[in-house]
Amino acid sequence: VRGRPQQQSMRPQQQQQQLQLARAVAPRPRNASTSPHPGSLRASATLASRQGHLSAASPPTQSSLLPASSYTPYGASTRPSARSSNSQAPPPRHPHSRYDGLDDDELNWRLDSYASLSDYTIVVHRARPGPYAPDFDTSDFGSIDLVCESSGSGSPKADVYYVHKAMIAVGSRRSELLGRRIREAEITARGGTPDGHSSEMNVHETVMLESAADAMGMVLDFLYYPDRALDINVENAVPLVYLGKRYKIRALLERAEAYVMENLESTTAMYFLLDSYLYRLDDVCSRAIDVTAANLAETVDFEPIYKLPPELFRRVVLSKELKCDSELLSLIVYSYCGEHHAEDIDVEYFRELTKPRIMSDIDPKVALMLLKFYVDLILADDEHCDIMEVLQGDSLLNRCVTVVAKQWQGEVCEPLMIDAEWDADPTTPAVRRRPLSPHAEQTALHRSLPPMLQNYLLEKCILEAKNDVDTQKSTVENYEGRKKAEVDSNNKNFGQIVKQMQAELEKSKRSQGREGEN
Repeated sequence: VRGRPQQQSMRPQQQQQQLQLARAVAPRPRNASTSPHPGSLRASATLASRQGHLSAASPPTQSSLLPASSYTPYGASTRPSARSSNSQAPPPRHPHSRYDGLDDDELNWRLDSYASLSDYTIVVHRARPGPYAPDFDTSDFGSIDLVCESSGSGSPKADVYYVHKAMIAVGSRRSELLGRRIREAEITARGGTPDGHSSEMNVHETVMLESAADAMGMVLDFLYYPDRALDINVENAVPLVYLGKRYKIRALLERAEAYVMENLESTTAMYFLLDSYLYRLDDVCSRAIDVTAANLAETVDFEPIYKLPPELFRRVVLSKELKCDSELLSLIVYSYCGEHHAEDIDVEYFRELTKPRIMSDIDPKVALMLLKFYVDLILADDEHCDIMEVLQGDSLLNRCVTVVAKQWQGEVCEPLMIDAEWDADPTTPAVRRRPLSPHAEQTALHRSLPPMLQNYLLEKCILEAKNDVDTQKSTVENYEGRKKAEVDSNNKNFGQIVKQMQAELEKSKRSQGREGEN
């Protein structure tokens, strides 16, 4: 049997049990849904257009330079797992010339179990994210979504490592967890006497996420070769932190955590954020959240933001390190909540993200959509409530209505006029074509509001329109007054100039008369 990972042989009864585990699907939580809100993604398109100029002025960042994160909401399909270094085919072997039939290979975990005299086996079952991830420390195996072989056999995929107790449980790089388990198992098996033996104390069988399973070979290299540098990068850094914590490998944990903190910046924060959330590494996750929030205004690609679960998005928006223009934040919040996670958001969650403290101003392009989504959340909790009574004195309502009213001509008046002309046209079909134009979408939004709220919004728009008309009228009157005063002043000045010229003319005539007499 080779020392590299391979499919573990199982008895028929064990195979049947593993097949049952593989077919079990992890339950899908409420916050794993990503069904978009019905309708267009207008806010997302506006947001992408607004931030598009940043991509031309800065080098490619985030997803363009980084590998795909291993984070996937559980219940969804995952990306194909990367081949780890220990899954490569061994080099061809030459005919043996030694008495013992072996080559002069250095001791390592990749050798045949027979050649290396392996005395310990590690069996790793790969699993997709689920309610018990990342440790899968549960007796409810039916809830674990195991990864199966790509051959289509339906057998759970298992990596088997034939290792050596002295290499993994002794020394400054040892696994304190495996070392303790090995020693306790030996004491139990021997019954406290020097003799006695049990094969169970020589096997460690576990379940872990695929990215952690991919990094297991690097962990073994770290344990076997004290003088070799750790092969760490952005893709495997967080799984290595997790494995260092899980198996109590202090040296590995220190190096992996140091790498993450040194390389946690705007271009890598989202990647570390998703992976640290997947592996429940709170320290890394909190730091990544703060870095993401501090650079939110400079974000160009918002797709990773939309993939965040609501819990993480909330922590980003509420972070003390948040640096983002209020109007831009309103676009981001509505795009996330209203267009990508509408089924996951409740009214209290939405109110928390739209507090005046963090969102004092709302972008005019999204104000009416924001109001409509807010009202829908309220009615979802109580469809028979008096919406105007619920919204009395509501800060978000006042901010949205104020912005919409100030934009009354483009947001309400023109769409309603176009809609009225369309209704009056006898050639208009009974069922209007889709997709709607932007004006028609705004009309549909306004008319989909509760009637009392429609009236309230129209009253505010009329008052704002009257203020605009009065202001324009006052401006015109002031302009006309200034022009009249200017004309009167010019006429007066012209009269004075004429009188001066006449006086000068009379003076000149008298002077010429005296000269003529002389």
